[in-house]
Amino acid sequence: MIKIRTENISYIYTILWFIYFLQGFLYPSGSIISRTIFVILSALSIYYFIKELLSHTHKSNFIRATSVFIIMIIIYGSISMILGNTYMIDGVYEVSTFEYLKLGIISIMPIFAYYYFASNVVLNKNKINIIIVLLLTFTIIRYFYSQNQMLLAALSRGSTREEFTNNLGYDFCALIPILFLWQGKRLFQYIILSVCAVFITICMKRGAILIGGTLILVFFYKNISLSSGYKKLLSIILIIACITIASIYISSFIDSSNYFQQRITDTLEGNLSGRDALFKSLWYYLKHEASLVQLLVGGGASYTIKVAGNYAHNDWLELAVNNGLLGVVLYIYFFVSLFLDVKALHRKQYNYYATTLLLLLIFLFLRSLISMSYGDIPLASNIALGICLGQLSLSPSIINNSSVQKIYDRV
Repeated sequence: MIKIRTENISYIYTILWFIYFLQGFLYPSGSIISRTIFVILSALSIYYFIKELLSHTHKSNFIRATSVFIIMIIIYGSISMILGNTYMIDGVYEVSTFEYLKLGIISIMPIFAYYYFASNVVLNKNKINIIIVLLLTFTIIRYFYSQNQMLLAALSRGSTREEFTNNLGYDFCALIPILFLWQGKRLFQYIILSVCAVFITICMKRGAILIGGTLILVFFYKNISLSSGYKKLLSIILIIACITIASIYISSFIDSSNYFQQRITDTLEGNLSGRDALFKSLWYYLKHEASLVQLLVGGGASYTIKVAGNYAHNDWLELAVNNGLLGVVLYIYFFVSLFLDVKALHRKQYNYYATTLLLLLIFLFLRSLISMSYGDIPLASNIALGICLGQLSLSPSIINNSSVQKIYDRV
């Protein structure tokens, strides 16, 4: 009965996240519906976080590291709310005192819920294909809705602009790691991967394109290396076919998009959309203005906005200013622990889970350098982290990697 109840909760929990992130499309943003869903999701996330925190059966280094990291977020966020600190982005948009804590709940805490679901075998390889298709559909819906909203906003300003940079490029990147666990015909896996590549490109987010390209290269390399015999040759043929088709479409898109060509030119000329000035401002603060206490424990939640008028768009600078040396050290621990879990899965010869976790490590680390990573972990990444890390808590009798490999080797 407990297993069935937990399984039902995992379904409800995931569906609620889908519904929550579709606010504005399904129902008005900030409405009583979204607030109610957020309260339910927060309660469940906190429950599973505490449950794992009190558990003595942790076998994941990353879960331990993330527990410490989220506790830091909770402490800093709570202090910010008590003090009532409010900051203005570029002097226009006021950041709520709850925003810092809210991002931690939305971005990081779901990892613990999905880790629990996977550890208790209610989130497993039998559901991966369904999860991937739902995530892809969900992300595509959000993309078109987001594009429509930006178009309407441009029209309201009297602009004729039709092309925009879309941050959802990172969400399509986040689909690549979990897609490595696709079961069944590899052709369909590559088709979905090509769709992701196309959307990453048309989102025109330079950081997402860089990360997506890196993930796809590693994805192909690991898929080939884990294949054997004639299946390796078939994999290479399918990869070449998918790359060719996607490249033709992407090239056509670039040729017809003046905005994208301008983005490429800006990149080659070193135009970082103002981030170079932002980085210089934050570095100057750390070198010349921060006190010893601020260097050690930071200025507090969202302090980068007070210093430079915006978020750092670089996790390491963000943590250095907000949380000081403490935050930077804990973030290093965050990534080192994830790497150790990749090695642990390799030692167990759970090669496909290990590769998925490696892709997640690459995605999160690269994004930490050029954007905001820990404060905006996509739902796909949370689910994939839970599935992979959960294997470290399962006995060999529950998960048989050889059978998993046979499933994934079908072309």
